[in-house]
Amino acid sequence: MDAMPSYSSDDFRDRDRYTFQIEMERILELLTTELYKAFREFILAVQLPHFDHSRSVNIDRDAVYLTFNYTDTLSQYYSIADENVLFIHGKAEEDDDELILGHGVDPENFKEIPAEPPSGLSDEDLERWTEYQSDQYDYSFELGKDAINQYFSATFKGTEQIIKNNEDFFAKLGNIDEVYVLGHSLADVDLPYFQRLHQSVRPDAKWVATFYDPDDEALHHYTLTKLGIANVAVVRMKQI
Repeated sequence: MDAMPSYSSDDFRDRDRYTFQIEMERILELLTTELYKAFREFILAVQLPHFDHSRSVNIDRDAVYLTFNYTDTLSQYYSIADENVLFIHGKAEEDDDELILGHGVDPENFKEIPAEPPSGLSDEDLERWTEYQSDQYDYSFELGKDAINQYFSATFKGTEQIIKNNEDFFAKLGNIDEVYVLGHSLADVDLPYFQRLHQSVRPDAKWVATFYDPDDEALHHYTLTKLGIANVAVVRMKQI
């Protein structure tokens, strides 16, 4: 890798130890601050197209909505009042920077477990093992790796905390007996929200999930039943 210093080179300087770290931080800056900025600008620039109401979904204007969309699609196309909608990851507005982006893998999973010597080594073999481990250590590489770990921490979408921040919403769902999942992939990163919904609504609530791709029909049913939801129906979007 070009950014890694060559300690044996005649041209090596102490500052070269930090070249890899600086390069990693530059790249990761593009994936965090700059990507967030570009995404927000993109969302704010979206012009919602003309809506063909003949293709609209039959939804209740007085229902309660949890949306993963950052735009006011529900308001513009279906006249749903914002007070009926929880924008769980934020709503794109000119004066609001609080959009939530990221992944759902706990940064704790990226922490390395220190290597331990095999059991039963003699004192001589243990010394050799220790020397070998020491030879593998590269200060420049470790600095770059720390920068990457900081990236995963910075881009972690902490669903548990987001749910806690919106407990008032979930606490009001106790009488809900029908849940419709429209246009969501049911990806793993968002499943904690659906688990919390399941815990919030009536135990016998009917769940209906939609799909476009036929391959998703069985997958959606499996995903929801795995969460402990018993009353599940999966239908094509056009049938709603």
